[in-house]
Amino acid sequence: MPSSVPSSKRAADGQPVGVTINSFASVSLKPMLVQFSLGRDAQCHADFAAARVFAVNILSARQKKLSQHFAGAGNKHWGKVVYVPGDHGCPLLPGSLGTLVCKRKKIV
Repeated sequence: MPSSVPSSKRAADGQPVGVTINSFASVSLKPMLVQFSLGRDAQCHADFAAARVFAVNILSARQKKLSQHFAGAGNKHWGKVVYVPGDHGCPLLPGSLGTLVCKRKKIV
């Protein structure tokens, strides 16, 4: 199963943030809703909670190193990561199987 890297811009300084997740799922087609689970103690939780817009990059098997880069605790540095600013400035990862740009609806 492919991993996903949700990404957004940090509200405070506009820097990109991202994290590897395996909890991405479709909730509904009408209206189109998706979800992912992120622990409240995750270092990037506040960044995603503050973001009104985020992207979900669905990684391919060839992007295993990228998935590992964004996995685990700690700040995820984007210095050597190639990305393209998408709608609303969300980082989009080239070579992904797919990318969704989403508006936050609700945090549970």
